[in-house]
Formats: sequence, structure tokens, C-alpha cells
Amino acid sequence: HHFPSYFRRRINKQLGGLYIAATILDFALAMVVLFEPVYLYRLGYTIEHILLYYVVVYGAYYFLVPFGGKFVARFGPARSMALSTVMLIGYYGSLFAVSTVTAFFWIAPLFFALQKMLYWPAYHMEFILSSDQEDRGKEFSGLWSLSTIVYIIGPALGGLIIQQSGFPVLFVVVMILIMSSNIPLFLAPVTYH
Repeated sequence: HHFPSYFRRRINKQLGGLYIAATILDFALAMVVLFEPVYLYRLGYTIEHILLYYVVVYGAYYFLVPFGGKFVARFGPARSMALSTVMLIGYYGSLFAVSTVTAFFWIAPLFFALQKMLYWPAYHMEFILSSDQEDRGKEFSGLWSLSTIVYIIGPALGGLIIQQSGFPVLFVVVMILIMSSNIPLFLAPVTYH
């Protein structure tokens, strides 16, 4: 009758800040990421162009990620994650602008690659520094579970917003959520173990 606990019941404030920040950001992305190719396709881009678009994103990210690690080492994970949200706002702003200025089709992927470059090394460093080594698996399970839940709920809400109000409103809602994801990172005290 005693089941093992797969989640840590108490986490420190800094890790809690990461949980909240990552969940808000994941929720914002979950609302829109599924619909990005649909948006581009509806603008008249072919499937080949859309595939090339994502090749540019991940190709650029591959070459840029070492610079992200250097940025995190110099300025810290919270600042890097905050700057990554600025890049993500630039990405969604550029993606929205593709509808009127086609050059943004090639600018948007660069913003997205820069966001990934700044976010992922910082995210992993923040998690490692703020988690408890003995309970890291449980703490990661909690973070992963929150992400999974929002990636189930997010697309439904994003689709509803598109249906009711269109892509421009979805982009605005997503950008507001992205910016608000910075707040928990800077409210939590920095105390690394």
C-alpha cells in the first residue's frame, strides 16, 4: 500500500521559479508551435519551403549553441533565459510580419535559432545548479510532467483562439505569456547548492 514518490514534495524557491517560468513558456509555445507550419502554408508557402525553414532554424542553432554556453557562463542562466525571450518575441513578431514582408520568412528562423542558443544551455545550467543532486530525478520528473500537461492543454486553447480571433491575436497572447515567463526567474532568490 506504500507507493514510491516519483516527485519531490518540496523544492527550493529557485527551482520553483524555474518550474513556473518553464511552465509559462511551455504553455505559450504549446499554444502556437503546432500551428506555425499551418500558418505558413496558409500564406502560400509550399511544404518544401516550410521544411527548408526548419532546416535553417536547426542548422543555425547547431552552429550557434556553443556561443550560448559562453554567454550563460559569463552572464548567468537567468539573464540568458530572459534574453532568449526577447529573441522569441522577435521570432513571433517576424513570423507575423511574414504575411506582409516576405523577407521575414528568412529572418524569423534566425531569431528562433538565437532563442534556442540562449535558452537551452541556460535552462539546463539553471536546473543543475538549483536542483538537489540526490533528488534530481524526482525534480526533473516534476518539471517534465508540468511540460507534458501544458503541451496537452496548449494546442486546444491555441486552436480555439485561432478559430475565434485568428493568428494575430494568438501571436499577441503568446508574446505576452513569453514575457511574463521572466518574472519568476527574477523573483526567486539565487542560492545554488
